[in-house]
Amino acid sequence: MNQKRITTDERFLIRLYEEGKKKGDPFLEMDAYRVGQLIGQNDKSVKNIVRMLTRTNFIKQKDGNLVYITKQGENLVLSLL
Repeated sequence: MNQKRITTDERFLIRLYEEGKKKGDPFLEMDAYRVGQLIGQNDKSVKNIVRMLTRTNFIKQKDGNLVYITKQGENLVLSLL
């Protein structure tokens, strides 16, 4: 069976989406470092993940460490799940 492996960036995006959805809004702003902790990543890795996902327009960054998923990010998550 040829199964695609999910990258750390994709795991971050999926977790951001799922945590927001649990709270009633998949586009909810969340602390990026908290999401990173939930997937077992350190702060330096989270910073790089956020930079890459922001550049590719899968998330947007607000004040401080707050991030939220974009519609494009949601589409990617739904295609991965």
